[in-house]
Amino acid sequence: MSSKSGASLLSQKALPDQVRAVCIMAVYAGDTPIQVNRAIVSILRQSSSACLFIIVIDGSVSDEINAVLKACDQSEASVILIQQHENRGLAHSLNLAIDWAEQFSPDFYFRMDADDEALPERFSRQLAFFKESPNVDVLGTGMIELDGNGKQIVRIPPTAGDEIVGALARRSHLYHPTVAFRGRIFRRGFRYPTAFSYVEDLRFWAELAKAGFRFANLPEALLKFTVNKDFYRRRGLQRNFAELQARLYVMRELTQYSTFNLLYALAVFAVRLMPAWLLRSAYSFDRQKGGGR
Repeated sequence: MSSKSGASLLSQKALPDQVRAVCIMAVYAGDTPIQVNRAIVSILRQSSSACLFIIVIDGSVSDEINAVLKACDQSEASVILIQQHENRGLAHSLNLAIDWAEQFSPDFYFRMDADDEALPERFSRQLAFFKESPNVDVLGTGMIELDGNGKQIVRIPPTAGDEIVGALARRSHLYHPTVAFRGRIFRRGFRYPTAFSYVEDLRFWAELAKAGFRFANLPEALLKFTVNKDFYRRRGLQRNFAELQARLYVMRELTQYSTFNLLYALAVFAVRLMPAWLLRSAYSFDRQKGGGR
């Protein structure tokens, strides 16, 4: 990887000949060193660890975050750091990690976010499920949602693939930082769509579902998801239109057009424009009904 590609490989260490699995994560300036360190430690402490942990630094980050990353790189043989010279966004960073990892043709990929915490059994539970269910390609889990006041809410999504795909036009029952993939998805050339900020996950799930890949969720909460202070802020028109367009895209690609789905998409668009205090109440009600991220 050269600087001409817009990214540089920072880690200078011997690489294994074979890699069974990788975990991919992006870090950017909006993250905090405490959260980044917690996320990294939670991956390194997995009872069934990934062979490589690839962290893409998406543009400039603070000296404190750089110190955390450098320390992990020096102390952990499995950590690989890639510096993206400019901030390009989450989808581009994840694709960069996938493209680099594909030289090993790993069997499995694990997704992780820099402000969350994976529980110790996450990887082992997902690998065990993949072994028992060879037809499943994308596997999520439940999660423990943590708000700023220390309150915890356990979210357990539907487990059946048909239910997951059937609801995509309304909500995603795949909590994206919990997801694991079979490597054959990326070997067929699929990547996160980079032209759609904020909604790359939803569009990606739709692309994979249309291509015939199978989905499932584990009925266990295997990740702690942090609701940060910006989560309930009123969202701008650009992001709201992106979400509305993504729902319409799902309806078109997966033949899920219906009056109910259209009305739901418009209702969500209106809710997203509410003041923060009202949005918090609406979100709380939706989550009690089993809504996904």
